[in-house]
Amino acid sequence: MPKAIAENADRFIRTQLAPNEELLWGGLPRQGFYLQPFDLVSLILCVPLFGVGLYFLGPPVLLVALPLGLRVLYLQQLRERGYYAVTNQRIIIVRNWGERKMIAFKVQDIGDIELINESNGGGTISFAGGTSLTGWYDPGAAPLLGRFTRSRYRYRFELDHGADKVYEIIKTAKSRTETWKS
Repeated sequence: MPKAIAENADRFIRTQLAPNEELLWGGLPRQGFYLQPFDLVSLILCVPLFGVGLYFLGPPVLLVALPLGLRVLYLQQLRERGYYAVTNQRIIIVRNWGERKMIAFKVQDIGDIELINESNGGGTISFAGGTSLTGWYDPGAAPLLGRFTRSRYRYRFELDHGADKVYEIIKTAKSRTETWKS
């Protein structure tokens, strides 16, 4: 399934490129079950809220506990149906859930970029995002944890492998567009 998603997303992105735009990299998000720090906290809170809260407070506790638990499954589904791309002009996130949605940012507008490497070669590339060219907000790309910690990074590429390579591609594309602006 992921290979088919990647091929379809790659074709879709290529149809969206401007005449002078070049696709530098494209790939899938991290696949499978993966917990982010906030997911772990939400699951730890969800179990007591669901068990004890349901006993003492009744069904209304489901309004709090259930969304916390389901968030992990929702984000996993977003990753399984997603695709990332970097061009010489934009950073692109595509989601194929129901209808295909794309969010794109000008490379020069993304602000600071942060790379968190993992020992297996994977990692997370986070960036502020700037102004979306598509007007679509991606709830899976901006974890709730960022809202509580006032993180300046709203969007991320979560990768199984090659995170350092993709990070360098983004930095190079960003520096080239900043050079052209001056």
